[in-house]
Amino acid sequence: MYFRNKKTVVGVFSNETPLINVGLFIAPALASGCRIIVQAGTKIFLALHLIKELAASIGFHSITVIPSDDNHLSTYIGSSVELSVVVLFDDLLDKKYSTVPDEKTNTRIVYLTNYRIPAIIFDDADLHAATEGIISAAWSKWAHSSVGTVFVQESILDQFLDMLKKKLSHLKVGPSNEKLADISQCISDLSCLKKTLESSLCMEKFQVLKNDDIWQPTLILGGKVDDGQAFSSTEDDGQVLTVLSFRSIEEAISMANSSKQGLAASVWSENLCLINEVVRKLKVTNIWINGTYGTTAANVTFTPLKGSGVGNFGGVEGFFELLSPYDAFIPKAENDSDKNISSAIGAAKKGQECWGKISKIKKKLLLLAKLKDLLNKHFSSNAEDYYSIIYRYFNGRDSSFATTQSGFDLVSYQEPRGVVAVGNIQDKHAIYVTVRALYEGNAVISQHWIAKELGPLLPDGVLKYIPDTAEATRAVESHNDVQVFFGSWNAEMLPPSHVTDSSNIQSILEEEFYNKVSVVKNVWCDVGKSSLCNFGE
Repeated sequence: MYFRNKKTVVGVFSNETPLINVGLFIAPALASGCRIIVQAGTKIFLALHLIKELAASIGFHSITVIPSDDNHLSTYIGSSVELSVVVLFDDLLDKKYSTVPDEKTNTRIVYLTNYRIPAIIFDDADLHAATEGIISAAWSKWAHSSVGTVFVQESILDQFLDMLKKKLSHLKVGPSNEKLADISQCISDLSCLKKTLESSLCMEKFQVLKNDDIWQPTLILGGKVDDGQAFSSTEDDGQVLTVLSFRSIEEAISMANSSKQGLAASVWSENLCLINEVVRKLKVTNIWINGTYGTTAANVTFTPLKGSGVGNFGGVEGFFELLSPYDAFIPKAENDSDKNISSAIGAAKKGQECWGKISKIKKKLLLLAKLKDLLNKHFSSNAEDYYSIIYRYFNGRDSSFATTQSGFDLVSYQEPRGVVAVGNIQDKHAIYVTVRALYEGNAVISQHWIAKELGPLLPDGVLKYIPDTAEATRAVESHNDVQVFFGSWNAEMLPPSHVTDSSNIQSILEEEFYNKVSVVKNVWCDVGKSSLCNFGE
C-alpha cells in the first residue's frame, strides 16, 4: 500500500512520561515510514536510545533521539523543518506550552494527558477482588489510566473501606528498585501530596504511617465533585486515591462523567444488565469490567475525549494519525457566542440524543431517500456518482469487532461524537462529511447549503443551518458542545492563534473524516480461565 506525504513526525517525552507510552508513538511511526525525531527527557534518554539501537538492528534507521528537558513546542511549530505531526504525552493546556508561535502551520499536534480515571464499585461486586484491583490501579499501574477516584455504592462503603485499609496496612512500600516492595514510592518530592491534602475538603484521610515526611499511599474519604471534575483527577495530586459514595446508578454515572478525562473507567459489578447500562452512559472510550483493568492490545484504538487529549492512539486509527496531514489548526476564539448560534447548537444537542438512538439501517434509508432529489436538483449530470459514493460510505469501513484475547472478551464499537460542525467548504467534502456524520448518529450544524435544504426534511435539530459569517464561525469554535469542526481546507477563515486554543477544534482532510465523526469504545470483560485451555495438548 502506498501512503503519500511521508514527512517527519516528532514524539516529545518528558522524564515523567511512562515508558509504556513510547510504544504508542514508536510503533505506528515506524510502520508509517516517516522520519522520526524523539525528544527524550534526560532521565529516560538512555532507554529511548536503546530502542533506537534495537530498531536500527532490524533495519529501521529513521529514528533520531535528542536528549532535552525543554518541552516547549515552539522548537517545532513554525520551524524550517517540514513536520507532519508532533505527538505529546502531556496536557497541552499547561501554561508551559503557551509560547507557540502565532503563524500558519501544517504541523498537527496529537496529545494524551495523564489525567487519572474513575472507578465505580456497585454493591454486588466481589469486594475482595475489587480492593485488590483498586490498589493495583491506583498505585501499581503507571500510565495514562491510573485510578484517582473511586465511587462506591453507599450500602457497601464501610465494608469496602475496612477491607481497603486492612490490605494497605499489610503492603510494603519501597523504592522502585526494591523487588520485594508491593508499591513503589512514586514521587520523591512530597510537595504535591502535601498540597493536595491541605487543599482537600475531606471528611477523613487515611495513611498507614503517621509520618508526613515520606510518600505513602493516601486515601481521602469523602470530598466533593466540583468545577466539572471529580477531586483528585490530575497527575500531580501526589497519587492520592479519593473515595466517594453514591446511592443510585444515575448518580454514579453523573459523578464519573464529571471528570475532565474521557479516556477510560473501571466498573465493578456482577450484574450484566447493570454493566450494559453503565457502559453505554459513561462518556469514556475504554471501559474495564471487574478484573480486566489495564488490559490492552496493539490493534485496539484509544481515543481520548474531553481533557484527555486529541487524536487516536493504537489500532488502525492511531496508524492513520501519522499519515493524513491536516491543513491547519482552526483556533478556538475568545469572543462570546452569538445567541442564535448557541440556540442552534443547543437544539442540535437535544436532537442528537434522539437521533443517536435510531438504528443505522433506518438512518441510511431516510438519508438516501431525502438525498436523491437534492442531488438530482443540484448535480443533474453526475448525481448518480454522488449517490453511489455516498451509498458506498454507508457500507464502508467499520471499526466494530468482538474478540477474545488472553482470557479477556473485548467488544469494540463506534459511538457518535455528539455535535459536529461543518463550514462552507467544497460541495463534495461538505456532502460527504455531513452524510457520514449523520449516519454515525451525530447532529450537524453547517454553513453549507446542504444543511439549509436537507435539514427541514430530517427530525428537528438533527441538521441545522447557520450563517456563513466570521461571527458565526467564531461562535461555533468557542462553544464547548461542538466536538469537531470541519473548516476551510485553506484555513483562511480566521487569523491563526496559539495552538492551545484549539483543543476541541480539529480541521482535517476529507480522506480521514470517517475517523473523526465517531469514536471507538472498547469494553473489556473477564471470560474466565477456561478460555485459555489448550485441549489439543
